Amino acid sequence: MTAGLVVVSVVLLLAVSGLAGLLVVRLTDRDPQVAIDAAAPASVPGTTQELDQRTDPRPTVDPARGRPLRIEVPSLGIDAQVVAVGLEDDVLVPPSDPTLVGWWRDGAVAGVARGTTLLAGHTYSAGDGVFDDLGLLEQGDRFTVTTTRGRIPYRVEAVRGYTKDQLAEVAERLFSQTVVGQAVLTTCTDYRAGGYHANIVVVAHPTRQQLTDP
Repeated sequence: MTAGLVVVSVVLLLAVSGLAGLLVVRLTDRDPQVAIDAAAPASVPGTTQELDQRTDPRPTVDPARGRPLRIEVPSLGIDAQVVAVGLEDDVLVPPSDPTLVGWWRDGAVAGVARGTTLLAGHTYSAGDGVFDDLGLLEQGDRFTVTTTRGRIPYRVEAVRGYTKDQLAEVAERLFSQTVVGQAVLTTCTDYRAGGYHANIVVVAHPTRQQLTDP
């Protein structure tokens, strides 16, 4: 979906068994607006690197651009299948299988010149979620996304835990479909009092030299 075509609210359910935080994505006539629909804690554990927003005026398309099929994060021991997820009554829900990662098919595919490839995974209180350890990633860590055309290596640029207010401040650029192509991984964090109250967000960019024109 190209930003600007519709106005719709999407609720991204990021955990299972009723222990979920809600990431609300509102697609406006510009870029997605995002906020966590949960009580914001005073602070969220985790790293706090500033987001790296590239401004290259001539971004290029990765030759392996395509629909994400798999994600491998060696430092976390993640090797997971990626499946497309869409809207069900205005709700975007990651796969019911907590070992799978959901790719928002109305966002960007991996390897695009501009746009955000959103990959959401479960955090599960029993420790069975694919993105349970997402917050342990650090700037400079690497992961790979396999697409329908090949493999795209990524370098982590930022790892942050966002409360509702914090995420609202950076939402427009974090989930933008006009920035130089990036991948955003997200899951719930800060479990307390029977629910999740914040989200871990990882921003990454492709690492190899891109070869083709947009």
